Amino acid sequence: MGQHTELVPERDNSLAVEAERSSERRKYKQAMAVELLASWMTVTEVARQLGADPSTLHRWLNDPLFVAELEARRDEIVESMLDQHLLASRMATAKLMGLIDSPNEQIALRAAAILYAGGQRAYQFMDVRKRIERLEDNMGIVYGSKV
Repeated sequence: MGQHTELVPERDNSLAVEAERSSERRKYKQAMAVELLASWMTVTEVARQLGADPSTLHRWLNDPLFVAELEARRDEIVESMLDQHLLASRMATAKLMGLIDSPNEQIALRAAAILYAGGQRAYQFMDVRKRIERLEDNMGIVYGSKV
């Protein structure tokens, strides 16, 4: 007896493939939008760069997950900048400390004055931070008792 082959029309997978590709393009564009917006480009500039309508970006900016990704990326950038600034400050302080021993009295005095002013600003900052922490603690006690 011969083989019987039933002709069953194949399902059209092209729609599923296209939907997957569209989803991947959207994810890619959203990732690019996060990077561009995190670099402080405007919505209009980002839309133009991505070849998207600005309303699309505004819709994404109403999506809590997109906004969370954007905020996380901005935090990463700021953290990196602060790290670089801290390193530069340490290097500058080391250089100024070396200049305090300069045989040129004007250079030594200027280095000392800059270090002193920086130390004063650091002390003031720490004092303000401690005061704010105490105020927040006191407010927490007040608000905590009302809850």
